[in-house]
Amino acid sequence: MYCLSQCKNMCIWALLFCLFISQNIAQATDKKKEYPSVFNWKAVQTNSMDSIPYPTEKLYPKYFDNRIVIPVSMMAMGGLLWNQRGDVKEMRDNYMLGYKFHIDDYMQYAPGAIVYGLNALGIEGHHTVKRATVSLGASVIIMGVAVNALKYTVKEPRPDGSASNSFPSGHTAMAFTMATFLHKEYGLYRSPIYSMVGYALAGATGIYRVLNNKHWISDVMFGAGIGILSTEAGYALTQCMMGDKGTRSLENRKQKRYHSAKPHFTRIYIGRTMPLGLLNNEESPEIYATHGVEYGMKAGYFLNTHWGIGGEMNATSFWMQTRRDLLNAKPELMGSASVYIGPAYSTMVGKYCRFDADLLGGYWVGAKNKITSLDPEDTIDGVPLTITWKPSSSFGFSTSASFHRMIGSNFGLGVYGRYAMSRPAFKMESNQPQEEEFSEDLFNWQQWSVGLSLTGYLW
Repeated sequence: MYCLSQCKNMCIWALLFCLFISQNIAQATDKKKEYPSVFNWKAVQTNSMDSIPYPTEKLYPKYFDNRIVIPVSMMAMGGLLWNQRGDVKEMRDNYMLGYKFHIDDYMQYAPGAIVYGLNALGIEGHHTVKRATVSLGASVIIMGVAVNALKYTVKEPRPDGSASNSFPSGHTAMAFTMATFLHKEYGLYRSPIYSMVGYALAGATGIYRVLNNKHWISDVMFGAGIGILSTEAGYALTQCMMGDKGTRSLENRKQKRYHSAKPHFTRIYIGRTMPLGLLNNEESPEIYATHGVEYGMKAGYFLNTHWGIGGEMNATSFWMQTRRDLLNAKPELMGSASVYIGPAYSTMVGKYCRFDADLLGGYWVGAKNKITSLDPEDTIDGVPLTITWKPSSSFGFSTSASFHRMIGSNFGLGVYGRYAMSRPAFKMESNQPQEEEFSEDLFNWQQWSVGLSLTGYLW
């Protein structure tokens, strides 16, 4: 009942927050003047300096606003990950127990510092420093109220047990508030590369919050959505109060905005993965892998409008199970990490969607795992029998395909499917003397995955 009450309160707060922001953004849009600014979509469409590869078509319907869709999607992803947060924590504890590196305490402010640093160097953003500071102040206040209202309503314990204010992540919310601040001041005004740098720093902040055992993965995803929404609301509120005061038009920029017809991109993805071959329960009579979860980042540099070079960093973790009638034991998670590179393909499908595919190969490494016997007879001096196995590093490859719905000209929200395979050698050891020595055998590691992805395109 307590968990249901928590979820109910969380949903109520999230709904009220989204409704508040939607109303403010709509009001701000109604009050805008017709002047050449990045806030004015029609002006951008007719401005040759800001043309996109498909300038004659608006990339989303009137009701499909990326200022709302992207952060709400991230918050929804945080909700979907609520039941998977224990998996992520166990994976972190197995591979990085005791890890502490609190760069996230400072990294959360880095995108905002970049804005003021660029202004100090004379590189003007979309607004004057005074106007930008007012927008940032409003954004931080809205973010702080939303985060703390949820923290002290939900009262979720932190993974390390230090407090009961884990949900959502305040550090991540602040980082994405600052990243969206940089995006609005320079990413939309000068080059989307600024946006990518800001959101990369914000994403790294969220990752460190999980690695430092201060937050669950669901806290981080929900906090990221709050940070983006808060900045949108802050800018909308400032527009209502100040109108166009302190806003620089597109024609007054000292340089043209970055533009390319090549779909360079960066992407984050998360999905559910299923084992194949020797990993699954059909091939292993005693111990087998069930479902798992994978996280990853991709990037693509394109040589022309369709073909380029892609790269990927991926981490995967499987839940392991045993058939108790054959083996009374408790297994740990089985996990792997990989860094791949290879050819990538991208094209538009219809007016609003992009199709991406790749075939990548490279370095694969597995984590050390352990299985502990629960049979009272398998003990020596009260110490239970444990068997550990460590897969060797090996060559691996993956292939994936994804469809992304374009949300504006620089972002896409989509689904993907991925197949991966490697063939490592597994070396097994025991903490007790064995009549037979374990051999080192090759193992077919195969998996397929489906999930969600968010892509930023560097036009």
